[in-house]
Amino acid sequence: MAKKKSLKAKLTRISRSKQKTDKPFYQRLIGIESKIEYHPFLEDWGNEYQSLLRRALNDRQKGISESEIEKITQKKYNIQWAWADSLATNASSVFEQLTTAKENQIELLETDLKAGFKKAEENLETLEKAYFNPTQLNLRNFNKKLLGVKSKLERLQRKQQQLRGLKQGERLHICWGSKKLFKAQYNLEENGYTNHEEWLKDWRMKRGGNFYSVGKGSVNGNNPVTKIHHKQDDIFTVTITVPRCYQEIYGQKITLDFVVTKQRKHDLLYALEAKKPVTVQIFRREHKDNQWYIHLSTYVQAVPYISQIRNGCLGIDLNAQSIDLVYVKRDGNLRQVVGF
Repeated sequence: MAKKKSLKAKLTRISRSKQKTDKPFYQRLIGIESKIEYHPFLEDWGNEYQSLLRRALNDRQKGISESEIEKITQKKYNIQWAWADSLATNASSVFEQLTTAKENQIELLETDLKAGFKKAEENLETLEKAYFNPTQLNLRNFNKKLLGVKSKLERLQRKQQQLRGLKQGERLHICWGSKKLFKAQYNLEENGYTNHEEWLKDWRMKRGGNFYSVGKGSVNGNNPVTKIHHKQDDIFTVTITVPRCYQEIYGQKITLDFVVTKQRKHDLLYALEAKKPVTVQIFRREHKDNQWYIHLSTYVQAVPYISQIRNGCLGIDLNAQSIDLVYVKRDGNLRQVVGF
């Protein structure tokens, strides 16, 4: 059985560099986000990419490998290898997330059912004793309590059906575009639509407007098809290699500006100079007037942990209304307690 990750491992993304050095070198994954100037290509490729991603995920669920999906996508849809590689990687990532989510949901349902039936059994035993010993105290709200147990058992039965469905069903389900918007088509007026065409426009917009490319540190721009460069001051550029199927419309390359400031600027400059891979996601935000954003994922040097037993240790207690600190000396004695 695979060992579960610790809480620290889940909350942090610090890894050892693959570069061979005399001393271990650790790096930290960071995210950098900024608005990006608009270009109509973003709409077209964002919608097409998401359509290809859904098809790739369907193929992944059929048992087709990531490398096969890459080859099929590149040839069938006339796109470069790097775009096909990003699509296959993205589809596999979604597939793994859905698989893990299903496993977690099964585990949660099994735990809830076990605890729920145990509690219902205890309540029924209590009610049974009260029924055969009908005192005024025992029979107080008896019918109400009995109906409560019945209602709980019905909920547990529905959860049992849900659990059976999850265990028996091989296909993983995902609603691209949100369940809420999908259900809105059946109650158009209640959801602010006058006709189905209005809803369909929002539905298509929700399911598109997003594309992704995997970074590679050894290439110019730290990414094969969305290359990142520093232009001047706080201005950076992303040069997008247009997929072959769109080159007749938009040409071979498109360069767009975006701004990164303060510490994130220094982090990005370090990543570019140190040849760290920069994975790029470009997407539209509906709740911000449909503006387009760029998100960069890359690595910077992790702050090393420095610890000496002679310094003792520091204890931190985080509460809802206060923070308490305590310094413990090397010999185990408290030296100072501070509250904020």
